[in-house]
Amino acid sequence: NTRWGVCPVWWVYFNSVDLRCLNHNFKSNLKNWSETLILRYPLEGLQIYGCKCFIYLKEMSDRELQIDHRIPFEIDGEPALKPENFMLLCASANRAKSWSCEHCENRNNLKDKLICLSCYWAYPDDYTHIAMRQIRRVDLIWEGENTEIYENLKQRSIDIGKEIPEFIKEIIERELGKIPTTDLATPTESPTKSPEPTYAPNSTA
Repeated sequence: NTRWGVCPVWWVYFNSVDLRCLNHNFKSNLKNWSETLILRYPLEGLQIYGCKCFIYLKEMSDRELQIDHRIPFEIDGEPALKPENFMLLCASANRAKSWSCEHCENRNNLKDKLICLSCYWAYPDDYTHIAMRQIRRVDLIWEGENTEIYENLKQRSIDIGKEIPEFIKEIIERELGKIPTTDLATPTESPTKSPEPTYAPNSTA
Protein backbone atom coordinates (compact mmCIF):
# COMPACT_ATOMS: atom_id res chain seq x y z
CA ASN A 1 0.00 0.00 0.00
CA THR A 2 1.76 3.16 -1.17
CA ARG A 3 -0.10 5.23 1.41
CA TRP A 4 2.67 4.45 3.89
CA GLY A 5 5.36 5.92 1.68
CA VAL A 6 8.66 4.32 0.72
CA CYS A 7 8.94 1.85 3.62
CA PRO A 8 5.67 -0.03 4.11
CA VAL A 9 7.35 -2.68 6.29
CA TRP A 10 7.94 -0.04 8.95
CA TRP A 11 4.20 0.30 9.44
CA VAL A 12 4.02 -3.42 10.20
CA TYR A 13 6.95 -3.06 12.61
CA PHE A 14 5.39 -0.25 14.61
CA ASN A 15 1.86 -1.62 14.43
CA SER A 16 2.84 -5.10 15.62
CA VAL A 17 1.18 -4.58 19.02
CA ASP A 18 -2.17 -6.34 19.25
CA LEU A 19 -4.42 -3.29 19.47
CA ARG A 20 -7.35 -5.40 20.67
CA CYS A 21 -5.60 -5.73 24.04
CA LEU A 22 -5.39 -1.97 24.61
CA ASN A 23 -7.97 0.50 25.86
CA HIS A 24 -9.55 2.83 23.34
CA ASN A 25 -7.62 6.01 24.20
CA PHE A 26 -4.20 4.34 24.23
CA LYS A 27 -5.06 2.43 21.07
CA SER A 28 -5.99 5.66 19.32
CA ASN A 29 -2.86 7.49 20.51
CA LEU A 30 -0.58 4.63 19.50
CA LYS A 31 -2.11 4.42 16.05
CA ASN A 32 -1.88 8.18 15.54
CA TRP A 33 1.74 8.22 16.71
CA SER A 34 2.81 5.35 14.47
CA GLU A 35 0.95 6.75 11.47
CA THR A 36 2.58 10.15 11.98
CA LEU A 37 6.04 8.61 12.31
CA ILE A 38 5.67 6.36 9.30
CA LEU A 39 4.50 9.22 7.14
CA ARG A 40 7.20 11.67 8.29
CA TYR A 41 10.31 9.62 8.92
CA PRO A 42 10.82 7.89 5.55
CA LEU A 43 10.83 11.18 3.67
CA GLU A 44 12.85 13.24 6.16
CA GLY A 45 15.08 10.45 7.46
CA LEU A 46 16.03 9.04 4.09
CA GLN A 47 16.92 12.49 2.82
CA ILE A 48 19.29 12.97 5.76
CA TYR A 49 20.77 9.49 6.25
CA GLY A 50 20.03 7.55 3.10
CA CYS A 51 18.47 4.10 2.92
CA LYS A 52 21.05 2.13 4.90
CA CYS A 53 21.48 0.32 8.20
CA PHE A 54 23.10 2.57 10.81
CA ILE A 55 25.08 -0.35 12.28
CA TYR A 56 26.32 -2.21 9.20
CA LEU A 57 26.45 0.96 7.06
CA LYS A 58 25.07 -1.05 4.17
CA GLU A 59 22.71 0.28 1.54
CA MET A 60 19.54 -1.81 1.67
CA SER A 61 16.07 -1.98 0.23
CA ASP A 62 13.63 0.10 2.27
CA ARG A 63 11.70 -3.11 2.96
CA GLU A 64 14.71 -4.53 4.81
CA LEU A 65 14.96 -1.64 7.29
CA GLN A 66 13.14 -0.90 10.53
CA ILE A 67 12.84 2.27 12.59
CA ASP A 68 14.24 2.06 16.12
CA HIS A 69 14.63 4.55 18.96
CA ARG A 70 18.20 5.76 19.40
CA ILE A 71 17.60 5.86 23.16
CA PRO A 72 15.52 2.95 24.52
CA PHE A 73 11.96 3.82 25.46
CA GLU A 74 12.66 2.53 28.99
CA ILE A 75 15.26 5.26 29.42
CA ASP A 76 13.90 8.30 27.60
CA GLY A 77 10.24 7.62 26.95
CA GLU A 78 8.74 8.62 23.61
CA PRO A 79 10.87 11.32 21.94
CA ALA A 80 9.81 14.10 19.59
CA LEU A 81 9.01 12.80 16.12
CA LYS A 82 12.26 13.97 14.55
CA PRO A 83 14.59 11.82 12.40
CA GLU A 84 17.55 12.44 14.72
CA ASN A 85 15.74 10.65 17.54
CA PHE A 86 15.46 7.43 15.54
CA MET A 87 17.72 5.16 13.52
CA LEU A 88 17.31 2.75 10.64
CA LEU A 89 18.35 -0.83 11.37
CA CYS A 90 18.20 -4.08 9.46
CA ALA A 91 16.55 -6.96 11.31
CA SER A 92 19.89 -8.49 12.32
CA ALA A 93 21.24 -5.23 13.77
CA ASN A 94 17.95 -4.54 15.55
CA ARG A 95 18.04 -7.94 17.26
CA ALA A 96 21.68 -7.44 18.27
CA LYS A 97 20.93 -4.01 19.72
CA SER A 98 17.88 -5.30 21.60
CA TRP A 99 19.85 -8.16 23.18
CA SER A 100 22.71 -5.88 24.20
CA CYS A 101 20.39 -3.24 25.67
CA GLU A 102 18.35 -5.83 27.55
CA HIS A 103 21.52 -6.97 29.33
CA CYS A 104 22.82 -3.46 30.03
CA GLU A 105 23.08 -2.22 33.62
CA ASN A 106 21.98 1.24 32.55
CA ARG A 107 18.73 0.08 30.98
CA ASN A 108 17.89 -2.26 33.84
CA ASN A 109 18.89 -0.10 36.82
CA LEU A 110 20.63 3.25 36.30
CA LYS A 111 18.31 4.74 33.65
CA ASP A 112 20.80 7.47 32.75
CA LYS A 113 20.17 9.00 29.33
CA LEU A 114 23.69 10.47 29.16
CA ILE A 115 25.16 6.96 29.23
CA CYS A 116 22.95 5.98 26.29
CA LEU A 117 23.99 9.07 24.33
CA SER A 118 27.63 7.90 24.38
CA CYS A 119 26.78 4.28 23.53
CA TYR A 120 27.54 2.51 20.26
CA TRP A 121 23.95 1.38 19.88
CA ALA A 122 22.73 4.99 19.82
CA TYR A 123 25.58 6.62 17.88
CA PRO A 124 27.75 3.96 16.21
CA ASP A 125 29.83 6.66 14.52
CA ASP A 126 30.72 8.43 17.78
CA TYR A 127 30.72 6.40 21.00
CA THR A 128 32.81 5.69 24.11
CA HIS A 129 31.37 2.33 25.18
CA ILE A 130 29.05 -0.50 24.18
CA ALA A 131 26.39 -1.18 26.81
CA MET A 132 28.79 0.23 29.45
CA ARG A 133 31.66 -2.03 28.39
CA GLN A 134 34.94 -0.72 27.03
CA ILE A 135 34.60 -2.25 23.56
CA ARG A 136 35.17 -0.90 20.08
CA ARG A 137 33.88 -2.74 17.04
CA VAL A 138 33.87 -2.67 13.25
CA ASP A 139 31.47 -4.76 11.18
CA LEU A 140 32.98 -5.84 7.86
CA ILE A 141 30.90 -7.23 5.01
CA TRP A 142 32.12 -8.62 1.69
CA GLU A 143 29.62 -8.99 -1.14
CA GLY A 144 29.64 -10.24 -4.70
CA GLU A 145 33.08 -10.32 -6.28
CA ASN A 146 34.61 -8.98 -3.05
CA THR A 147 33.91 -12.29 -1.30
CA GLU A 148 37.14 -13.52 -2.92
CA ILE A 149 39.02 -11.15 -0.63
CA TYR A 150 37.39 -12.78 2.38
CA GLU A 151 38.24 -16.26 1.10
CA ASN A 152 41.87 -15.21 0.71
CA LEU A 153 41.89 -13.85 4.26
CA LYS A 154 40.32 -17.05 5.51
CA GLN A 155 42.89 -19.27 3.80
CA ARG A 156 45.77 -17.10 4.94
CA SER A 157 44.56 -17.16 8.55
CA ILE A 158 44.33 -20.97 8.38
CA ASP A 159 47.86 -21.17 6.99
CA ILE A 160 49.31 -19.22 9.91
CA GLY A 161 47.03 -20.80 12.53
CA LYS A 162 45.03 -17.76 13.56
CA GLU A 163 41.38 -16.84 13.72
CA ILE A 164 40.20 -14.44 11.02
CA PRO A 165 39.37 -11.53 13.41
CA GLU A 166 42.78 -11.84 15.06
CA PHE A 167 44.51 -11.88 11.67
CA ILE A 168 42.59 -8.81 10.46
CA LYS A 169 43.48 -6.94 13.64
CA GLU A 170 47.15 -7.72 13.09
CA ILE A 171 46.98 -6.44 9.51
CA ILE A 172 45.46 -3.19 10.78
CA GLU A 173 48.03 -2.89 13.57
CA ARG A 174 50.82 -3.46 11.06
CA GLU A 175 49.46 -0.66 8.88
CA LEU A 176 49.38 1.59 11.93
CA GLY A 177 52.97 0.64 12.74
CA LYS A 178 52.14 -1.10 16.03
CA ILE A 179 53.72 -4.50 15.31
CA PRO A 180 56.61 -5.72 13.10
CA THR A 181 55.64 -7.07 9.68
CA THR A 182 57.43 -10.35 10.40
CA ASP A 183 55.03 -11.12 13.25
CA LEU A 184 52.26 -11.71 10.70
CA ALA A 185 54.07 -14.62 9.09
CA THR A 186 54.08 -17.04 12.01
CA PRO A 187 51.61 -17.95 14.77
CA THR A 188 52.15 -16.19 18.05
CA GLU A 189 51.01 -16.92 21.57
CA SER A 190 48.05 -14.90 22.73
CA PRO A 191 49.21 -12.11 25.03
CA THR A 192 47.94 -12.02 28.58
CA LYS A 193 44.84 -9.87 28.62
CA SER A 194 44.79 -6.97 31.02
CA PRO A 195 41.68 -6.52 33.19
CA GLU A 196 38.82 -4.72 31.48
CA PRO A 197 38.55 -1.17 32.85
CA THR A 198 35.53 -0.42 34.99
CA TYR A 199 33.10 1.99 33.35
CA ALA A 200 32.30 4.96 35.52
CA PRO A 201 28.77 6.21 34.70
CA ASN A 202 29.36 9.62 36.27
CA SER A 203 32.70 10.29 34.61
CA THR A 204 33.05 12.89 31.89
CA ALA A 205 32.86 11.34 28.41
